[in-house]
Order: sequence, then structure tokens, then C-alpha cells
Amino acid sequence: QTITQTVHVKYASVTSVSVPAVVYTTTGVEAQLPQYATVSYSNKTSKKVKIIWDNQIFNKAGKYTVYGKLYQSTRKVSIRVEVKKNKDTTTETPKQEEPVKKTKTKKKNKTKKVQKEEKSSFSYVIALVIFIAILFGFITLISFIKRKIRIKENR
Repeated sequence: QTITQTVHVKYASVTSVSVPAVVYTTTGVEAQLPQYATVSYSNKTSKKVKIIWDNQIFNKAGKYTVYGKLYQSTRKVSIRVEVKKNKDTTTETPKQEEPVKKTKTKKKNKTKKVQKEEKSSFSYVIALVIFIAILFGFITLISFIKRKIRIKENR
């Protein structure tokens, strides 16, 4: 006896990632960046996801872009940091590496990143479907063996 089970898996892709547009700080003080982003998906759901920032202390006033990525994802996020001169500073703060400055990314790169993320998520879905199929087959095999044993016991 053969049993066929059809499984339909619908992949929900990320449609948007929401973080505040700007964070303000003063020179020599670490910017207080948000810990979570609101991620919206194509299936009309959303959830809060932790952000891992490449955080820095800025020693010069100006406007900078700080980059990070969503936890357990390759999806990158960015936020603008506006740094104002700290008027209360009487001692010179130690020099650090120049912070990452704002750069524009080409649309092609964004598309490739999204495609890579979708491929890796798709492979997890395929692995899950295969696992379920193997599990279903194993359960079917066990029931078949139990039926054969009962038939032999009844004879």
C-alpha cells in the first residue's frame, strides 16, 4: 500500500527592515543604537530581530553611517549617526580609526544579497521537507511491520 503526501511550503521573504533614520550623539560618546529592528515579511507578518552593530565612538563631529546585520542572517542594515562636538570635553580623547563614512550601494548588489539570502532560506525549507518525508516513510514502515506481526500472531 502506497500513501502519497503533498506538502506545500510557502517561503516568506523579507519585504522591509525598519530602524530609526537617525541617532544623535556627541564626540567621544558611544552612539546608543537600537538593539532590534522590525522585519516585515511577504506573508504580511513581522517580528523584532536583534541587530549586531559595528558600533564605534566618534571623535569628530559629522554625519556617519554605521552598518550592522540582523542576528542569524546575512541581511545588512544601516543607520545614520549625527555627531555633535562635546563642549564639556577638557581633555583630548584618544584617536581611533576613522569611522565608516556614508557610501551609496548599487541596486545590483542589493539584489544579489537578497537572492543569496533567499537561496539559503530555500535550502533550509528543502531540508525540512526531505526530513518530513523521511520521517513519514519511517512511520509508515513501522506501521507496516506492526501489521505483518499482528497477522502472523493471529494465524
